[in-house]
Amino acid sequence: MSKKTEGASAGRYEIGKIVGVHGVRGDMLLLPQTDFPERFLGMKELDVTVAGKPMRTFKVRRIEPYEGKNTFFLRLQGVEDRDAAEALFGGGAMGGSVPTTALTAAELAEESRLVALLARAGLCKSNGEARKTIQQGGVTVNDEKVTDVDFRFTPEMLSGEGALVRKGKKSYHRFKLA
Repeated sequence: MSKKTEGASAGRYEIGKIVGVHGVRGDMLLLPQTDFPERFLGMKELDVTVAGKPMRTFKVRRIEPYEGKNTFFLRLQGVEDRDAAEALFGGGAMGGSVPTTALTAAELAEESRLVALLARAGLCKSNGEARKTIQQGGVTVNDEKVTDVDFRFTPEMLSGEGALVRKGKKSYHRFKLA
């Protein structure tokens, strides 16, 4: 089982982020943010923080390198399906591992094009790169592939938890109304 730990994670450092889910059994992808990623291989427990919630300690059921990638497959005790994994990643609950841009209604009225927001968030270096990425099918909004370079967000799309945008396989960003 997992246990909840109240309070801040004083004296602790973030050494990785959950950057995605893999499959339907609760596996996740862990991106190391340390110069010694091998430290994950022997871990028996892992502390996970999600924005707005207390830190939770999970027992590690499985952790192994994703061959050819710089991520690890991770399975935690108590995370038994995709929905539970997405809650830690940020798909169901607002996870701390997804960068988020909060736009005011005025900012959205001024610029609502996906192309411009991809560049603003740093997912693409320029509007031109963003256009090419969209045309090549490399962008999804809430798990729906976007191929229209004129795609625009509406206030309804960004209300509540907002819209989760993915570029490629591993770059995520959430846009929401402030």
